[in-house]
Amino acid sequence: LRRERGKTVVLCLEPEPGCVLETTQETIAFFKSHLFRGRGEEEGLLRRHLGVCFDTCHMAMQFEDLPRSAHLLASEGIRVAKAQLSSALSVKDPGLNPEGVLALKSFDEPRFLHQLRARTEKGILGLDDLGQLNLVGPEWQTASEWRCHFHVPIDRKAFPPLGTTQGDLAAAMEAFRKLPDPPDFEIETYTWGVLPEPERPKGVEGLVAGISREIAWARGCLL
Repeated sequence: LRRERGKTVVLCLEPEPGCVLETTQETIAFFKSHLFRGRGEEEGLLRRHLGVCFDTCHMAMQFEDLPRSAHLLASEGIRVAKAQLSSALSVKDPGLNPEGVLALKSFDEPRFLHQLRARTEKGILGLDDLGQLNLVGPEWQTASEWRCHFHVPIDRKAFPPLGTTQGDLAAAMEAFRKLPDPPDFEIETYTWGVLPEPERPKGVEGLVAGISREIAWARGCLL
């Protein structure tokens, strides 16, 4: 297609919480160890047509510095061909914030996995789904912050008493714009129908209004 029509198709691997590739460092190690091995023309084709789909919710969940992650991938010659613009839920000081913990539990639903990560003095702890929160030990209560894989509308800075990772998303978008080959941007909110009832859009008109607010917010960051 590229030779015949000038259209470049890029297959993107997407790091995901709890999967084989989860963090930026794991992604870089995989590309360097298993894909890019100095094969001359073959490696050039791989670097052109194989890259990363960078989901900002997934990476913010790991408490990564998203601009630094974007820079590291680019410095290794790994193409960020698509950036999925998404925002995770956040609970600050959960051990002292029972209201926030209760609010987070209201986002538990059966259709999708909603992985959790906790930032503690001993490192990052993880759960495979929000429904497992009742099984955690005391180290989770002393965490400075929990983050949950629930793609909330990106125009929302908070769902009081919960916060979001919107600030991380905005910083990532600015970093992506500065890359030599900026990615395609895609808003990745697919959870409208499983938001807690008070936050769920009412009918088609409510859904259109919610998506429009997301697009307007994203355009404001990019213009």
